[in-house]
Amino acid sequence: ERSSQAPPDISNIATEDGTRQGKTSGGSLVTLTGDGFQSGAQVFFGTALRGYTSALAVTVESMNSVVAVAPPMAEGRVFIKIENSDSQFDFYPSNVDPETVGELPSTAFEYVTASPSVNAILPQSGPISGGTTIFIVGEDFQQGAQVHFQNSDTSVWVSAGQVSINSSNNISCTTPSNVAGQSRVRVTNPNGDTHLCSVSDSECEDVTFEFVEPQFEPPVIEEIEPRQ
Repeated sequence: ERSSQAPPDISNIATEDGTRQGKTSGGSLVTLTGDGFQSGAQVFFGTALRGYTSALAVTVESMNSVVAVAPPMAEGRVFIKIENSDSQFDFYPSNVDPETVGELPSTAFEYVTASPSVNAILPQSGPISGGTTIFIVGEDFQQGAQVHFQNSDTSVWVSAGQVSINSSNNISCTTPSNVAGQSRVRVTNPNGDTHLCSVSDSECEDVTFEFVEPQFEPPVIEEIEPRQ
């Protein structure tokens, strides 16, 4: 039986940052605007070639606005499909055949692999001899990521020891030996994407590591025996 209601119509999509892009790990908020959206509508991301995956969450704000949480998916541009409870549906971009296997236009939603970002390093200092266990807190760390410290004198990058990718937000490692001073820290994912913070950038104060000289108290002679 044919529905008496008009089918949904997606006229545009938008992400919070305005790029129409989202991480391959999923979680991006995508707002669909248009007309004819019904309560209980479902949203899917994908293509005819890779198949379609349901959004992680869908909120029908009105008949003209739906917010969907993008699911995880491999890199590339995809269609967004909305399907009402009466089984009527629409695709975005609407000017492209949903069965196409070619490249989609730039108006489509695109999954991208995010570069790693570092928010903090704890602790922020340790001895020049190295061996300090530190935790790097940030986002989009991948298994197999490498950590390097820059030598303050020679600008040579030195590998950290015992690197462990505890999660996509946390890395632990041990510092190498280095000369005294502030050292830049670099995290590089296996695909080559890297985070690099400059010592001269004031916003990076929390994401550099300071190698310090050991402080020794001078010896003090309080008494000698025998005195002759």
